[in-house]
Amino acid sequence: MPAQAALISIGSGPSAKNIRNYQPMLDLGRAVGDCREMLEKSVRRKQSDAGREDRFFQVKDSIKLTGRFRKAVYYVILEDVFTTGSTANEASRILKLHCSQPVYVVSLFMAD
Repeated sequence: MPAQAALISIGSGPSAKNIRNYQPMLDLGRAVGDCREMLEKSVRRKQSDAGREDRFFQVKDSIKLTGRFRKAVYYVILEDVFTTGSTANEASRILKLHCSQPVYVVSLFMAD
């Protein structure tokens, strides 16, 4: 029987480790429960130099499931910063390709 909920973190990427030694949503997810890194960025691109439209389209096919993926009744994606919604959209799309369960996104910050 699948778990009720699956907390999923998408890391900020390797460049974030040079700036800070923590990832707020991953740390929170681990403190709250069994937060798994079921999704990972398979293509590393620096998005901060791209415009909003470019960011949205360049993230397509850049996220994949990891070996830690598990079935659940619903999924909660924990994301540090919601800028264009492209990462949340792509992560949700990938999950929906593998299951038909609801996907929710919780973000700590929203960029203006």
